[in-house]
Amino acid sequence: MSATTYYFDGLEDLLHQAGLVNIGLWASRAEHVADRVEAFKGVPDIPQRVRFILQATLPAHGAYFGHYLQLISASQASPVKHAYRQGRQRLNAALRRVLHQLDSPLEPEMVIAIVDGAAVTALSEGWNVKSTAAGLLTDLISLAHGMPPFQAPGATVGTASASTAHVTRPAMVKSSSSAG
Repeated sequence: MSATTYYFDGLEDLLHQAGLVNIGLWASRAEHVADRVEAFKGVPDIPQRVRFILQATLPAHGAYFGHYLQLISASQASPVKHAYRQGRQRLNAALRRVLHQLDSPLEPEMVIAIVDGAAVTALSEGWNVKSTAAGLLTDLISLAHGMPPFQAPGATVGTASASTAHVTRPAMVKSSSSAG
């Protein structure tokens, strides 16, 4: 503890600084993706757009359970919660760059909510995190660009209901590991 108080003003400061480091790492990851998207030649198709967005929003190495457990737990530590709020603007700005370059009308907060919701759903129900998030992002991007959402196999345009589309989604393939 003496080393902690030497470098930090106490445990609260240590937790706040740790939270800033975490959100900074997440924002840096999104900024690197934004740089790659800005350098991308041509117009990426929807699957490539989804890959870019997932690279900007999900942990790179698939440590999804720990990532989301830590995010949810942050509300219990006020210094971490405040650090995440403080650093969120940088993460949103980086994702906004990605979305702007992809000519997307979506807002970063909406995209993050979809990805995080998909991840928590996938983790709690034993689905593959990336596939679940990719399926929902594909639908969201298609809807945002005025295209019809996912159609169930064998369905024709106008006959697939919203409930059918999500129940039969092929992207929600059960994984051998819920870590995704």
